[in-house]
Amino acid sequence: MDSDRHGSSVQSAAMRASWGAVVGAVAGVVGSVVWAVSLAVYQPVMEPSGFYDGTLSPKLAENNTYWPREMRQLAILLALAGLVVIGRASVRALAGAGGLGAVWLAGDLWLDRIDIDGRPAAVGLAAAGCAGVALAAVLSRGGAPSRSGRHLVAGTAAVLAVTPMTITTPWEKPATGAFEVPIDNALTTMKLATAVAFMAVTVAMLAPALDTVRSRWLVPVGAAVTLAAAVPMIVDETLVNLAAWGVLALAAAIAPAAADVSIARLLASCGITLVLTPVLVAAAFLFVALNLGSAMTGLAGNPPVHAADFDTALTLPTALFGLALAACSLVVVRVGDRGPAPVPGAS
Repeated sequence: MDSDRHGSSVQSAAMRASWGAVVGAVAGVVGSVVWAVSLAVYQPVMEPSGFYDGTLSPKLAENNTYWPREMRQLAILLALAGLVVIGRASVRALAGAGGLGAVWLAGDLWLDRIDIDGRPAAVGLAAAGCAGVALAAVLSRGGAPSRSGRHLVAGTAAVLAVTPMTITTPWEKPATGAFEVPIDNALTTMKLATAVAFMAVTVAMLAPALDTVRSRWLVPVGAAVTLAAAVPMIVDETLVNLAAWGVLALAAAIAPAAADVSIARLLASCGITLVLTPVLVAAAFLFVALNLGSAMTGLAGNPPVHAADFDTALTLPTALFGLALAACSLVVVRVGDRGPAPVPGAS
């Protein structure tokens, strides 16, 4: 009886590992493709060029002009998350993702600066991204899975799953022009693909802990959270920021904590998260997003944003925000946690 139970447990763990590898590979491919298309196809289209009518003043960017940069960076983070999933959040996988991420983000700005353009270039960049993730996965394989690493990645991915809904084009909605409609449709497709992929990463990171009745509600809860952020965008886009940021804290608090903690700790995690959210938002966006956006625009050699508008960088500050919330949730979960109780009779 015990041997059958042990064999079933081993088989279940192997299936979860295989399923996680598939999710990680898909996330790596989706991230690489979205990054390449955003960089080589839509970044050149969105950059302003020429002069204002009747003047010698060069055209400037406006709010949301550089949405391809947000999608590029979000796609890079998705590919890195896929790498971590493949490596089961081991220290080696996390280190490999960190190293690849630093090189990739720097290369992304450089490619933007040299104005890489065209669909053939996008195909080559997508292939290079997939190859980079695969190579990093091979080099970082091995190492024991990290429970804390899974928690941090799951919490951050839960936040990033909602983030695509905050990325918009600069023109009025709904778009009706022959130029705007195809771009809006392409952006919507990329946003949905990255959102679903980040949700899958979150579940894959939590899969080893999904062994209770309560924890299995994570999947429908995660879908409902993302839907709650997507519906306002479809109905009235002016509500998207309020709706999305209203559920980000809940996504970050519930997703990683609900799997294997008591109700009391789960409520404590949610409460602390909600209290800290305004502070973290102010730190991440008022002090980081505004300065980072203009800095990256300058490094990429792109036209600056008009002084009456804002050149914000949302993706990377959002990742930091999600990581901070996940770290707070991890502290609540791990305080007083001495690990699983010993099995009677075990040596």
